[in-house]
Amino acid sequence: MKFNLLQLKKQSSWVQPPERTGTPGMPSINFDQILEICGGLPQMEVGSWADVNRIDVRPSKGMLKV
Repeated sequence: MKFNLLQLKKQSSWVQPPERTGTPGMPSINFDQILEICGGLPQMEVGSWADVNRIDVRPSKGMLKV
């Protein structure tokens, strides 16, 4: 029997952290600040931009994901 965890990703914070809603518009943070914040989170294992796979910026939703 196969079980797809992605079907439950919104119900379990250990699969996908809860979403936070922002204010629509351009982010009020710059890329240097994004890298600094990610570098300050040990679980992210980010030391430089080479460690970042992608950044998803959605101004219409006030959202930015690394």
